[in-house]
Amino acid sequence: AGGGALMSANTVVDQAMAATAGGGSVAALGFAAKIPAAVLGLSGLALGTTMLPHYAELAASRRFGEMASALRRHAVRIGVVGAAVAVLLATVSRPLVRLLFEHGSFGPADTARVATIQSLYALQIPGFLVSIVAARYLNALGRDRWILAVSALNFVLNFAGNWVLLRWMGLPGIALSTSLFYGVAATILLILCRRAIREKASLHTP
Repeated sequence: AGGGALMSANTVVDQAMAATAGGGSVAALGFAAKIPAAVLGLSGLALGTTMLPHYAELAASRRFGEMASALRRHAVRIGVVGAAVAVLLATVSRPLVRLLFEHGSFGPADTARVATIQSLYALQIPGFLVSIVAARYLNALGRDRWILAVSALNFVLNFAGNWVLLRWMGLPGIALSTSLFYGVAATILLILCRRAIREKASLHTP
């Protein structure tokens, strides 16, 4: 719950910092996040619901070698699929934004701006999905506090990334910062997963 609260707080931080980027920036950021957020919400829920019972069963039966192999297999496959979805979304970003949002006061200039930000937001998809899998793996091994620590670290990294990239490349920097910190989160969580499974295996080695 604490980790989820910290991750949700990143959205509030993003919007607050976007407000300093000029008129319409908060709205542009909100429009750009809609489609990636929908993709992540549906796929993340499905992965989390599926992975936790699977890993918990392996952990309960002390099949730690099989559990480690499963994580490697899942992380690679989900990372590849997530990257493919991210590239596809980034490629069709402009026509998709034009189709869904360009009407009334939302003109071509707004489409170009939102599409650029959306493309950068799409890059978070593989890191986010791998993070979900790794977090459920740690849940199954009883390492919930590690997840909270990573969430806290990512909150700090997101704030720092926003501050630096917003000044370097403007509003799109906030989206890029989000994608980068999910990549960092996935990497750290996978390292912790490896450590956790080694600890468990050593404790139960005859």
